[in-house]
Amino acid sequence: MEKTVTNTETLLLVDDGVPQATILIAPNPTSVTHLAAKELQYCIWQITGVTLPISNQLTETTGIPIYLGDLARTVLGVEKTSQRNIGEIESLVYDIYFLPGAIILYGQDTKVSTGVEIDYSIATDQQQLDSDKLQIPGMFDQQGTLWAVYDFLERFCGVRFYGPKAISVVFSRCPTLEIIPENIQRRPAIPHISG
Repeated sequence: MEKTVTNTETLLLVDDGVPQATILIAPNPTSVTHLAAKELQYCIWQITGVTLPISNQLTETTGIPIYLGDLARTVLGVEKTSQRNIGEIESLVYDIYFLPGAIILYGQDTKVSTGVEIDYSIATDQQQLDSDKLQIPGMFDQQGTLWAVYDFLERFCGVRFYGPKAISVVFSRCPTLEIIPENIQRRPAIPHISG
């Protein structure tokens, strides 16, 4: 794992209950990126009580853009993370990368998932919301963007994942969410996934 401290200037994602960031995804995101965006939005809502908007329109950005998945490569493909281009990410590697006033969460994702469709509102115990069907990644699908989001939530937002059920996830509740940028590139110690 590589770490580089970018600077000590903090990024404000939520300011006393007011959203200061937008989650941006491609117009036709992979199922992994779609799930990653929903998980990021849900966890920040659990922390702050604020729902960050998810958009596929760059012109609809309010505050700090949080680029997920292929959109990071499309918009920022010439930017360097470590010694390579964002678009040249290796299998099972993901990046948490900060630019001035922007966050990039990106990894290698399977384009067509082998997973099943779920209703996200039921899975996250939000039955009061409209049905929100999405496909979750299959066991052997590459999920780099999702891993980047989970790592971001743990390192920068204080979320702790102890298991896959809602009761196993712990949130530090606070109306303001401010983070200190630190670039991270993560690669698994054992680079093979099998059943």
